[in-house]
Amino acid sequence: MGSELVKPHHLDRRAVVYVRQSSPQQVLSNQESLRLQYALRQRARDLGWREADIEVVDADLGLSAASAAHRQGFKDLVARIALGEVGLIVSIEVTRLARNCSDWCPLLDICGHRGCLIADRDAVYDPGLPDGRLLLGLKGTISAVFCQRDRRRMHPPGHQDRIRSGRGAHAGVQVGEHGAGQHQGRDHRHLPRDQQQARAALLGRVRIPLQPTIRLGFDDPAPVLGRSADRAHALPAPETG
Repeated sequence: MGSELVKPHHLDRRAVVYVRQSSPQQVLSNQESLRLQYALRQRARDLGWREADIEVVDADLGLSAASAAHRQGFKDLVARIALGEVGLIVSIEVTRLARNCSDWCPLLDICGHRGCLIADRDAVYDPGLPDGRLLLGLKGTISAVFCQRDRRRMHPPGHQDRIRSGRGAHAGVQVGEHGAGQHQGRDHRHLPRDQQQARAALLGRVRIPLQPTIRLGFDDPAPVLGRSADRAHALPAPETG
């Protein structure tokens, strides 16, 4: 199926299928995505390119698009667009080409200036037209925002500093402090004191002071150990062997 955006001067140049996976693990585990990307040669043929004029650039397999500095395939492609050798770029998603605005926007500028179309599985875009530039700009901005959000989730601000200073996820904290509940995905600061102490004892952090009974939040209180009903032994620390 062709597109009205494809003109004879586009067909006179090369169509490039850009193939990329974000990591070596994805290359090995997501073979279906890889197969679909190589099959985009048919997409270029449907748009009017001859088989002899279609190329596949897969030099960036296993490399993240967070930066173009280490992606030689992408840099070579941009250079060829600037020289007027490429009339169409095809990718399974247009934002597979770049995941940050500092690489994405210059690519759109060069494509618009040199008359190179960008296509994915669903549509063809002309960065030289206002509508095409607007749609591609929005796609790139949204992709960059999502990537930045994912990076912040994986590496929150101050995370490495806390680890280096011994205040990371495994640093010891006192019962009832904010961090004690965060390690388990909950905030335990508002539990009754006896439940806080019982929880900490199970984690091997502190010992329970002697008291009549220990309630762990169940219907029945924990059995009282020892000879007298008015004293309870401390719970043993968990085994580590």
